This record gives sequence, structure tokens and C-alpha cells, in this order.
Amino acid sequence: MKVERLALVVAPGLLLGGELFAAESTEAARITTTVFVNPYFEIREHDQPVKHVYNNDTRVARITGTLREGARIQRLRLRHGWNVCGVMVDGASVPDHPAIVAAFRWIPAASNYEAVVAGAPLAAGTVLWIKTGEDVVVSFIGDYADEPPSSVAAGENLVSAGLQVTPLSLPAGVAAWKFDAVKQRWLASLPGDLAAIDELPPQLAPGEAILVHATEAGEFPAPDAGFRLDA
Repeated sequence: MKVERLALVVAPGLLLGGELFAAESTEAARITTTVFVNPYFEIREHDQPVKHVYNNDTRVARITGTLREGARIQRLRLRHGWNVCGVMVDGASVPDHPAIVAAFRWIPAASNYEAVVAGAPLAAGTVLWIKTGEDVVVSFIGDYADEPPSSVAAGENLVSAGLQVTPLSLPAGVAAWKFDAVKQRWLASLPGDLAAIDELPPQLAPGEAILVHATEAGEFPAPDAGFRLDA
């Protein structure tokens, strides 16, 4: 992949040892990065791919995610250590990559995990715990269809975002946790008397997953497919 431009918009932060650390004490501090691969394709925040449609030299539309079903490649950025992620293409398998140390999948019916070996087919919507020995980007290849709303049962559920950035809106009374792969710790959003604890981001990146504890069955709506096309 050839990167022609790198746009980096930086809020107040510190540059230490060649790395940029944004100040966490203010909500205004954040880093926004866009990689411009070519005039027709870019990768925005949260690893969200965006395509541009042109009529001659005039851009007529911008597409987020995908407009068609069928074979797709889902790429996931894994950090050194443990990662929680969702596989959204059907029939894909954990790649046989030397950086992958262990992999487990969530079994909703048993509310438990089982080990996964490289090459074993996975159903779309499978949530994985993957441990890696280094930062790595891996690919899952399979068939893709528009994701339906995510059903949750009473009790614990692991729910994954699809192939586009998904706004995170929790129903009242639902507790949720998101594993931060960079810091290797859980972030929480709690209801009731503990509602002041709200560490979750406003959206999930493609393939990110959260642990949800619900008091009754329900569902999380899928992103509106109409938002993918911006004329």
C-alpha cells in the first residue's frame, strides 16, 4: 500500500521519545489521523475505510464501509497482549500467524470460551479473545452481509461492531465494559448509583467488541445503511 499523504491533526499533548502522547486531562485533547492511499481511497479514524466516487474530475459521492454483499477481507489491528474483537465475515478463520499466541471464541449459549485453532471456520459475529506477542494487523477473509441488530440475552453478552464505525448507545440500566488493548485493562460504563463511572468511547471501531450485562433480553440496532453514502 502506498501512502501519498498523512494528515495529522493534534490537540494539546506531549511529544516524548518520538511518540505523541495526547493530554488525557481534557476532553478536547485528541489525535486525528487520516491516511490518503490515493484520490479514491482513504483510511480515517478508528481504521474506517472511506471510498470516493468520481465523475471525471468531480467527486460525486463518499462511501463508508461497503455497498455490496459477498466476499470481503476484514483487517483487524491487534496490540501486543490480549485483544477482544469480532469477526464479521462468514467462514473466515484465525490466520496461522507467528505473532498469534492464543485464540479463544465466545460461546453465547454456554457463556464461556473455547480454544480456536488456526484454519477452523468461524461464523460471522463470532467474538474472539486473541493474544499476540507483538503489534500486528491480521486479515479475515469470508462472505459479508449487512449485519443485523445484535441480540443480547439477560446476563453477560459479548457484542461486536460491524465493518463500520458504530455509535455506542447503551439502553438504560445496562452495564458495559470494553477491553483497552493498548492499556491492557477494562473500561467501564455502569448504571444506577454508579453512573458516574463512564469510561467508554462514544463509538466502536470496526470489529471492536464490548461486554454487556443486561437485566433482560434486548438488542442493539445495527448502523443505518443509508449513512454509508454521502453525496
